Amino acid sequence: MTYLILSIRFLLELALLVAVGVGAYHVGGSSFIKYGFAILAPLLVACVWWIFISPKALIIIPFGAKLLIELLLFILGASLLYIAGYQNYAILLITLALLNRGMMYMWKVDG
Repeated sequence: MTYLILSIRFLLELALLVAVGVGAYHVGGSSFIKYGFAILAPLLVACVWWIFISPKALIIIPFGAKLLIELLLFILGASLLYIAGYQNYAILLITLALLNRGMMYMWKVDG
């Protein structure tokens, strides 16, 4: 069960990066700005995830802070999707992220 939960979590992390990229693309004005946002926003999210949340994070922070940053990143991704007009995908992303986090808590999976 642990591998299934962690596999779903990894897929959700990838979906978060896609969501941020798509949402950031739709926020930009000119095509140069759109593509810049679409590339830089997921890169920034990936860096924050790598520094604070990943199992081999560079900066070790308390679990509560880690959970808060994770939640804020998924809210950011869902919000950008919602603004871009993908409301159903936004709801799906945040719902699956919360369910997965709940499963990690129930089965005491650390990841």
